[in-house]
Amino acid sequence: MQGQNNEEAAPFKNFIDSANKLMFIIVEFVIDLTPFAVLSLIANAVSAYGVAELVPLLGILALAYILCAIQMFIIDGALIQIVGGLNALKFFRGFLQQRDCRWRL
Repeated sequence: MQGQNNEEAAPFKNFIDSANKLMFIIVEFVIDLTPFAVLSLIANAVSAYGVAELVPLLGILALAYILCAIQMFIIDGALIQIVGGLNALKFFRGFLQQRDCRWRL
């Protein structure tokens, strides 16, 4: 009886697998186009408001990068060392090596 249920469910499973593959293709397409969309939005904002109006946003962008670095290296590093019992410097070195390998593929 169990084998018969698997055979009856095969078309539905194939449909779900195909829908999953299609969703991954669509998501990859959207992710690939995201930088162009951001560039066009920035160009639209510069043309509408001028560069002088958008310069203060650079301070907010710099602050966001600084806070991300503090979060990653100080707070996460402390948690890695305290909770995980790992040396944070060795962890980040290994993390950077893995990231480099991923982008080279």
